[in-house]
Amino acid sequence: MSWRGYPYLAEHSAMLTQLPALSNLLQGIGDRVNSIEGKLNIQTAADTNLTDRIKKVEESVSSNFRSARTQAQTFATQVGERVRAELNQSLAAIQNRLTGVEDTQRQNS
Repeated sequence: MSWRGYPYLAEHSAMLTQLPALSNLLQGIGDRVNSIEGKLNIQTAADTNLTDRIKKVEESVSSNFRSARTQAQTFATQVGERVRAELNQSLAAIQNRLTGVEDTQRQNS
């Protein structure tokens, strides 16, 4: 049986001597793939952290916007109430003057 394999071995002996180099090459490729996979895992974790940070900023901005809107509405309501109160005082003063003028006219008539 070995006499049948000898011609094959003699013909391809150069290939057989390259098997250790091929093994080393495949090991090197495997190491590089593992390194790239590790870097991708790190990048994925960093992306997740960045996404979480952006989400927190969005929530904070949204909360601040709601707070600012509430404060603006409160301020607008207070300004409206002050304007109404000042108008009522002015109208009351005008009404008092008009009443005084009418009283004076009645007395002079």
